[in-house]
Amino acid sequence: MNITFTTMFKVFFFLMALYTLYYIRATVSILVISLVLAFLLDPLVTFLHRKLHIPRLAAVFMVVLSMVSIMLMLILTIIPILLSQLLFLASQAPQLVQMAIAAVPDDIVDVLPDDYIDKTKLLITNSAKDLSKITLTTLTKLSNSFIYTLIAAGKLGIIMILLFYLMKDFVKVKGVFLALISIKVPNGEYYYDQMSQKVVGFFQGQILVATFLAIMYTIGLKIGGVDMWFILGPFFGYLSIVPYLGALTAFTLGTSLAFIHNFDLIHPLMFVLWLMFTQALEGYLVTPRIMANRMNIHPVVVIVSLFIGAKLYGLAGMIIALPVAAFLVQLLLAYLDARESSTRAQQAASVAPGATEGEDCTCSCHGTHGTHGTHGTHGTHGTHGSATEGE
Repeated sequence: MNITFTTMFKVFFFLMALYTLYYIRATVSILVISLVLAFLLDPLVTFLHRKLHIPRLAAVFMVVLSMVSIMLMLILTIIPILLSQLLFLASQAPQLVQMAIAAVPDDIVDVLPDDYIDKTKLLITNSAKDLSKITLTTLTKLSNSFIYTLIAAGKLGIIMILLFYLMKDFVKVKGVFLALISIKVPNGEYYYDQMSQKVVGFFQGQILVATFLAIMYTIGLKIGGVDMWFILGPFFGYLSIVPYLGALTAFTLGTSLAFIHNFDLIHPLMFVLWLMFTQALEGYLVTPRIMANRMNIHPVVVIVSLFIGAKLYGLAGMIIALPVAAFLVQLLLAYLDARESSTRAQQAASVAPGATEGEDCTCSCHGTHGTHGTHGTHGTHGTHGSATEGE
């Protein structure tokens, strides 16, 4: 197999491009996140501009300001409350273990050897103390990590600035994007509109489902007697935008807090039953109805995108990872669909002339035989045939 200089140059250029992207991956990821957020929020800006007659610049400013307000609310209120609840839970771990041991029925205690009971109590108590110390140390470091907070806030600030300018000139950005994809994808604007509808519809559906869960979790935490239920409930609900994370956090943390704040089994049990009812309602009724006509993402893509998002930006990255993955998956599907359509069109164009020529020959032959058989002009045709042969 002969390898030309052009092929070697293309491979070298591709590898260098990959290395460059890896080297500037932090900058590229910020740009990609800003572009995807602009793509998702542009329908809202367009609605404010066209339906409510708000100037586009003012509409963009309102949307970006809302995003900043939501992030500040998370940073200044919800996250400190969540950390304080986790610290309280960790500090109460040894007492919880002692209460659990004391709650063991006497019939079971009488059956077991005394030495076994004492060793088990000592082992569980020491393990709980160690776990409590580790959890307290980790949470304290996390809450006091000022440098990490500054870095994360700086990245989010840059994303918001890029988002503002991208949304302000989104018509131009869309034109450049269409020009790029039209090089490889015919009818690029059609596929862009399809992709836009599916991705935006998917994200809107996720927000609607998360809103339902936020309401239900808030009610459940109130039933479970948990303090700050009106803040933790919406947090757990909208955390469900990240698949599996919201339900898992609500179950583990909500159940533990319901037990600690009341020191009985009735409140945690009521919360767990309400949670089971909520998940069944969401899984069998709410999500199928809302997401019926919207795109779905394969679980493998979801898990991989969540890991990448968590690696880059932590919890914020996990939340943003899903719409980014949806955008990229739909872009790839549009490209493959366009290639398949182009291939079919080329195959049809190459087959059509042969098929037409064959049909003409068949019709000609059938017409000749019909003329010979129907009209009975054998003599005339025979004469012409003889003359032709003689010539």
